[in-house]
Amino acid sequence: MAEYVLWEQPREVEPPQEFRKLRNIVRLVWNYLGYNAPSKGQLLLADAIQDALLDPDMPADTIVRCPRNFGKSVILSCFPPMAWAWDPAATFFVTSAEPTKAKHFAEMSKNILEWLPELHHLRPGPSQLDQSEQYNIRGHRGDQAPSMRAVPVFSGWASNRAHWILGDDIENERTSDGPTMRNKLRSKLDSSTHLLTREGPRRRCLLGTAQVEESIYPWAENERGFRTILIPATYPDQEYQDYLGHRLLPTIRHELEEDPSLIGQAIDPERLDLDVLAEKRAGTTEADYFRQYEGDTRKGDAQDCPLKIRDLIVEDLSPTHAYPLYVWSPSKKTLRSDLEDCMAGRDGEHYYGPLETEGSLRPYERIATFIDPSGDGMDETAWATCGVLNGHLLVLDIGGDPRGHGDDVLDNIIWRGMEYGSRLFVSERNWGGGMFTGLLQPAAKRASLDWLRKTGEQIHVGVDELQQGTSQRKEPRIIESLLMLTRAHKVIVDAEALRRDFTEPLTGPRPERGREYRFAKQFSRITLARNSVLHDDRVDAVSMAAIYFMDSLGVDPQVKEKKRIEKHAHKNYLWETFGRKPNEHRTPNLVKRPLFLTPKDSRSKRPTRWSSRDGFA
Repeated sequence: MAEYVLWEQPREVEPPQEFRKLRNIVRLVWNYLGYNAPSKGQLLLADAIQDALLDPDMPADTIVRCPRNFGKSVILSCFPPMAWAWDPAATFFVTSAEPTKAKHFAEMSKNILEWLPELHHLRPGPSQLDQSEQYNIRGHRGDQAPSMRAVPVFSGWASNRAHWILGDDIENERTSDGPTMRNKLRSKLDSSTHLLTREGPRRRCLLGTAQVEESIYPWAENERGFRTILIPATYPDQEYQDYLGHRLLPTIRHELEEDPSLIGQAIDPERLDLDVLAEKRAGTTEADYFRQYEGDTRKGDAQDCPLKIRDLIVEDLSPTHAYPLYVWSPSKKTLRSDLEDCMAGRDGEHYYGPLETEGSLRPYERIATFIDPSGDGMDETAWATCGVLNGHLLVLDIGGDPRGHGDDVLDNIIWRGMEYGSRLFVSERNWGGGMFTGLLQPAAKRASLDWLRKTGEQIHVGVDELQQGTSQRKEPRIIESLLMLTRAHKVIVDAEALRRDFTEPLTGPRPERGREYRFAKQFSRITLARNSVLHDDRVDAVSMAAIYFMDSLGVDPQVKEKKRIEKHAHKNYLWETFGRKPNEHRTPNLVKRPLFLTPKDSRSKRPTRWSSRDGFA
């Protein structure tokens, strides 16, 4: 198939050569509307849009991101009239998050045909389709796809075809509110590939501003191969330039190479000078400002997500023993580079191990497996096997099973917990009115019998319910139970557990959502907002351990270890000084002797307790 070149298409009227540049169309429109001349940033945006839609060296799918208040929708609406001037048969499908915005886009493109005398011959004829949301221009071939069709992003897209698909601000506060809406938006973007015609330019372009950290724009770039062109509000520093790489508009990069002193200056001082940007920054959160004006989604919702990956201590834990003290210190020395490929958190986050450990290995004080049963939809039955030692919560195993809570699932959970020495399995009390506990008990009995047959060891596998903290909403409960522990760096996670959590294949109905089920993704993304993460089962299981072991975790590890050492030294002192064993009690063992005798004094109605001091030895 021959490469599509806009200037070489057949037409009846030859347009002016100035119409080869979108920036010239923008100047004419601005002049007609009585605006001042387009600013530097607006002209840069016009060049970026033209490159995205016409440059043969650019990928067919492109994202153009720029700050708010750039007039980007009006600039993009100038491209269809420019394309029609050279190829009247060109067709466009435009979508936006707001129905009125898509309609206004189509009307703006049609109005430009009225405003510019060079384009009057393209105005829709009296017998042609001419509506606000869709219309045909003169020169249209008369096929099913109109010259312009504009629809909301969540409307029906069936039977639509076009040479160009333009997404004008398809992401806003509504369409990016929560993972459910974001996944719906991603599905719409995937389905847009079927709307492209078999011949012609076959290009898609998304123009907009990122609204959330998990914006559709970085996702489309990383997962669907879109090429990003970014225009920030200020000239970026070297670190941000390195991060952006090819995303930064080449014109801006060349300006910085010629004059590095531009770093920090406004790119478009006519519309967004430093004073205006300072006001914008003061009137919003730091994350929103960097997303919407600098295009930096790395800062994202970090201020809204209180649980940080870097606050965890990652160590190669033993199933039975651990050190009483772990010293936290994130640095290059403690960076767990072996887990870089297992990171499901934010960009720039890393796992860190302890700087050093103190004391000798000791067995866990308590250990249990906590189970969060699957609810409706695509949730999974998640579990976390955790131990407690010296005020630390040690996470030994994390996992989930999307198959519900059948016998095979429960048997697998119990056996995995037993491999780590867990003999107690805890679930939420308020789930199913205690029904899940009823399902666990026979599974625990089966596990005890199987263990006896395989090892010859008789053990008791117990089942318990979480009695506190399950009445409030999930998100606040999870954050409140883990926040202080993580900030005090008292949560130690086994490295192998994180590796398994990330690499184990998902067997549920939507395996492409595997990252949403990972512990690190849930841990680092959860906020106080309802449904802030698509799945929270695994981090919820760990929070259950924090609530259940609250009495053992609310101590200072250093103080507790100091008291233990002092007690041990006192016992050794008694042994060395008096020749008595440290564990020997003062009173003799009277288990085989009666503890209560009836006294001879009949006036007393209560029995008197005798001891060795009364000669009863």
